[in-house]
Amino acid sequence: MTVNLDRFVETDVASAVRVFSSEADFVNASEHVRDYLAGRSDLVPVLKVHGSIDDFESCVVTNDQTETGLSERKLEALKLLIGPEEAPVRWTYIGASMRDRDLTQFFHSTEFGRGTEEYWVNPHLVDSIEDFARPRGGFWRKRELQTLGSRLITETADTFLTELADRLASV
Repeated sequence: MTVNLDRFVETDVASAVRVFSSEADFVNASEHVRDYLAGRSDLVPVLKVHGSIDDFESCVVTNDQTETGLSERKLEALKLLIGPEEAPVRWTYIGASMRDRDLTQFFHSTEFGRGTEEYWVNPHLVDSIEDFARPRGGFWRKRELQTLGSRLITETADTFLTELADRLASV
């Protein structure tokens, strides 16, 4: 899932991904995510919830657009990436500010707090991440990693993604 409008995620891997960026695309997103998670599709779903620069109509860039929250289709697809409390799904935010109003409504839901295990990749802790994470204490007290500091990966996005790619290639 990304909020970036650029096409960096798709670059050089177009044949391995299926991109969902417009509301029309998101009509089929949940079905594809289910198929991918069940092993019925090899195409990695890329959920671009704020649209793509190559489709101006899909771009979510104003306060008016984010104040009302995510559309039902986008929410449905994202909810598939939440696990049960006893088996939360790992979410790793890379270079994130955590200030997107439409997403914070979703991220601050009880269902999300219980069903995810969150990590942040950022060279240093920033105020917006601290502010975002403050209400997580109730969920994290039940987990092995109970503090934001223990969930912070202090690397740049480039270093982290290079290391991740190297490890995945050796699997």
